[in-house]
Amino acid sequence: MNNILLFAHFCESDGPSALYCTQSIGNSYLNENGSRKLDGSNTDVSELNDTISKLDKIIIQNTEFVTFDHNMFLSSHQLKPQYISQFKSLSLRALSVEYVGPGREGPVLFGDDNNGYNFAYVFKIKDSKARGFARWFAFLLIDPSLTSLTMSWAFLQKAIFRIVKTIKIRSQEVFLMENSRHQTNNLTSNFLLHRTSSGAAPLTADMFRQKRTQGPLRVLPLLLQYPTFFKELHEWSTAILKAFSEKVSQLPTISECEQIKTTRPIKSLHQLSDLFRTCVTRSFNQSGASPVLSNGSNTSSPTQTKLELSPDTLHRKLMHILLYNVIVGNQIIIRGDDMDLCENVCEILLNCVPSACIRMIRDPSEYQPSYVANFLVISRNVSLPESQVDFTSSLLLDLQANAKGLRNVYVRYYGDTQTTVLGLSLERLCYQRYLETLYIQNARDDLSEEDHYYLYYRYKQKQEVVPNVDLEQSMLTCIKEDWLSKAKLLVKAVKISINSSAVEQLLKLLKLTTRDLPILRYWSTGLWRKNT
Repeated sequence: MNNILLFAHFCESDGPSALYCTQSIGNSYLNENGSRKLDGSNTDVSELNDTISKLDKIIIQNTEFVTFDHNMFLSSHQLKPQYISQFKSLSLRALSVEYVGPGREGPVLFGDDNNGYNFAYVFKIKDSKARGFARWFAFLLIDPSLTSLTMSWAFLQKAIFRIVKTIKIRSQEVFLMENSRHQTNNLTSNFLLHRTSSGAAPLTADMFRQKRTQGPLRVLPLLLQYPTFFKELHEWSTAILKAFSEKVSQLPTISECEQIKTTRPIKSLHQLSDLFRTCVTRSFNQSGASPVLSNGSNTSSPTQTKLELSPDTLHRKLMHILLYNVIVGNQIIIRGDDMDLCENVCEILLNCVPSACIRMIRDPSEYQPSYVANFLVISRNVSLPESQVDFTSSLLLDLQANAKGLRNVYVRYYGDTQTTVLGLSLERLCYQRYLETLYIQNARDDLSEEDHYYLYYRYKQKQEVVPNVDLEQSMLTCIKEDWLSKAKLLVKAVKISINSSAVEQLLKLLKLTTRDLPILRYWSTGLWRKNT
């Protein structure tokens, strides 16, 4: 892999220039072009220069420093004549044209497909003999792939910042030392640290912009009082290029990116449903029948039961059981290898119930009973004692993941499930049936005016609604507010009369059945906690 790390400078006399360049060259490239393989035992610079002068892709000449480590890393102050104007323009763009941000210091990424892409880190250092007491430099990493630079942005920013910090600290120390040395001289009016009480004329803007010395500016080893600066810079650049090439080689291919797309953060119920559908379909196709659901009697050693169902039916049954246990207040135990994924799934489920009803514990060292936490996120090494966990009122959601994302999902629950009005509403959101949800729910008037007219237009035109996370969140909020109001009515009805007939009349008035009563009772406990 051939990469270039350029050290550019904008001189107040000579303009922009490529001051120093380090290039990594693969031995395979040398062999392909008829050159014998070079290694650490062959470091004759003159012979090396004769070899690389014949190769077009090597941009430097008169090599000064060489490092062999799988690849060959070359550094020099001089570029081949055909590349000088190109890199001079690149230095000018990085130091004068591109917008870096406040202070004009920091990282920036620019380029195009034809000329390649560049990661630049622009900075300035103190120089008591330069105009404005400052000189501008930039590190530029050149690579043809935008993806490689984007994926390595954090690494490059941190690595180059360490080099820049070292240079800036050293230049600041020299600057202060030179100022203190000239403080007693009458000509120190050219310096910012001049003592105005000495009687000399104050520093004006014109004097500030003037050059402080005749002739060319000092080279960096002299300015920084660092004789081995360029040798150290070669070692720093070699380390960055080597680490960058290793990181790029570890980037996933396009086919691998397609396989890991399930690792994206889940933001809505329909995204969670799609993720589970993918896992169920994959498991079903591999085994012919998927043991996604575990049911049966609540014995000391329950057995897994394979359900001979289609993938779609199995997926719908999984979502039905999961949502039912969430809204009635049963304990939800989410277990898996990837704790970030488990917490992400838990956040989506938490959004289906009022916040006052939630008692959640993340990553405990041991199992916590349902009266302590109704939402429990545990790692796979936490055991679930059969004597403590009652799977008729607790549900285990087991997420099996690997480096490519979620691979399998298992649900363990032995209780009964009912078809409820709230459960049906949430399932409609899972399957993106927004129009049906809008014209069935009484809470439709609570939607924003923009969402309401959008859905109404789609309904009149008999068009499908494009999946929208914000729209689903708005509708879910409306549904929750509607059911919280129903729970408040239940609490008031019980306070007025404890007769079962009064509760039945209220359910009939709300167009609910006794199957919805456990939901109202669970949600009313949240109201009680909120009030207390």
